[in-house]
Amino acid sequence: MINQWMMTMYRNEKLLASANGRRCTMCGAMDGTTVAAHSNLLEHGKGRGIKAHDCFVAYLCHACHTGYDSGHIGQHSFSMAMNRTRAIAKQMGLISDRDVMDVVLGNYSKIVKRA
Repeated sequence: MINQWMMTMYRNEKLLASANGRRCTMCGAMDGTTVAAHSNLLEHGKGRGIKAHDCFVAYLCHACHTGYDSGHIGQHSFSMAMNRTRAIAKQMGLISDRDVMDVVLGNYSKIVKRA
């Protein structure tokens, strides 16, 4: 039996778009390349060809994003950047602790069905 968590994903377009023009939460660069980089951990919903849930992102510049995806920057550094990103997003009203908890528990409504 396939569980519901495996069939749906939490998506938050406003949270992803908010990375534009921001400072990198890992190195501090403000070079115009910052995006909402998704976690590479399975427990965050990452799968083969599937990005993690949108609540597990960090605002990363191109260099840090490439470093994380290639394995040259470790998970601990990404997790710290993700926590800084989440604090910024909470201040902007884009995400709440409840949103994250709902995703972890599989009780969320901002979803899209996987094909």
